Amino acid sequence: MQVLDTVFLAHILRLAMNSTLWQLLASALRLDLFSLVHEYSSEDLGVLSRHVPRLERRKGIPLRIVVFLWHLLRSGTWLCRNGRGFVAASSIIFFAVSKNETDSLQPVCSNIPDAVLVQNNFPWFWAHILSLLYFPWVIVQFWKARGYRRRSFSYVFDHYWLVYGLYVVSRIWLRRLGPRAVVLCNNVNAPSRVLLEASRDESIPAFFMQHASIPDRDGLFDFDYMLLDGYDALEKAQRMGTTAKQIFLVGTPKYDRYIHDINKSTEVHSIAICTNDLDSVERAAQLCAELQEQFPECLLALRPHNADTRLREWRSLSKHYGMNFSDSRDELSFEFLKGVDVLIAGDSNILLEAALMNVYPLYYGFAGECLDWYGFHRNGLVGYFACPAELCRTLQEIKKDRPSVRMNAKRYSAAIGTYYDGRSAELASRVVRGLVSGDESFLIHWRRVPDVDVEAYEAIE
Repeated sequence: MQVLDTVFLAHILRLAMNSTLWQLLASALRLDLFSLVHEYSSEDLGVLSRHVPRLERRKGIPLRIVVFLWHLLRSGTWLCRNGRGFVAASSIIFFAVSKNETDSLQPVCSNIPDAVLVQNNFPWFWAHILSLLYFPWVIVQFWKARGYRRRSFSYVFDHYWLVYGLYVVSRIWLRRLGPRAVVLCNNVNAPSRVLLEASRDESIPAFFMQHASIPDRDGLFDFDYMLLDGYDALEKAQRMGTTAKQIFLVGTPKYDRYIHDINKSTEVHSIAICTNDLDSVERAAQLCAELQEQFPECLLALRPHNADTRLREWRSLSKHYGMNFSDSRDELSFEFLKGVDVLIAGDSNILLEAALMNVYPLYYGFAGECLDWYGFHRNGLVGYFACPAELCRTLQEIKKDRPSVRMNAKRYSAAIGTYYDGRSAELASRVVRGLVSGDESFLIHWRRVPDVDVEAYEAIE
């Protein structure tokens, strides 16, 4: 068992003695709390206006306080057992807080010799400890809030509370390490927004990479540089008012390793249903029953999102209908898609991932309406189906003549059909290295994207 990160503690104490810590603690009071917890405080995004079971089951300020204290204890226990992990000074930091983010950043990070992926090796314990000082201030913010923002405290009081300690610790951590750049792949969750704010205040360049398609109402693109998958993300970033100095369209790095696994079948032998925590189990059951009846010869599979807490219900459903079950916490989405011909999902980025693998994507209204959160239906990537019978009619039509759909995804992944198809990680790593080092010779392989109001580039051979 290792000592509880005494080096970081000693550094905090030194800062306390020379008044720097107190200045940082005071500076946190100026933070725009609702901007930093944009994911849940934004009525435009409207997460709380939809029925999300995992949120509904865990709401209430007293419960969220308990959750905060639980995470404090858990981060301390993890630190005692494993230590915080070494992060070299003057490195390029890739920051991830979820499996999806890790999967997106790892291919690029591993292509840069002096880059490091930061997950648990961030000082989360000390962020929780320092946040304890701000409890009265968070209560004040709660009483001052109105409407949707006031309601959001019942769901994420612990997120609001953690923001303050997270910001102070991020400033201290960045000062100690002096990274040459910070790379983030989430522009709405609190940890990423806070680290972005701290990086800006410490004058450290911040890069944005995608971990999924960007919803139409995402907002908040205040990064120095952006590495986007494709033209769809570029249009949205421009429309929402990005402040990025330069934007590069690099394709989808996490897809590279599967370039040789593209589905070439012209028939439908396997059908997969992918659900998320917005989707109704009852409507999914109706669809499963219809598929089982009309396509008894096809292999059926079910894959719930890794954030969905109803795992037992989904397992039971798959067993009832004799379907294979894919645990998204263990099996990567592209690994799963290698054995699928047709994929059915609601508002989920896996529809795009399916198209990238030339798996035929079908957009089904599990939520009872066509939200088209990512614009996949509006832009012609998928067709929308409101009932099982309607969807099954289309399946019957393509059963023996399954069309190729991969080129339909080019709007979302610019590398498709180009020299860099399957080499997006290589492309992205060159951009990061070049911008961080100040060597712009890499730009000879890029050209300006015409007819846009921002400085955006697409790769050329």
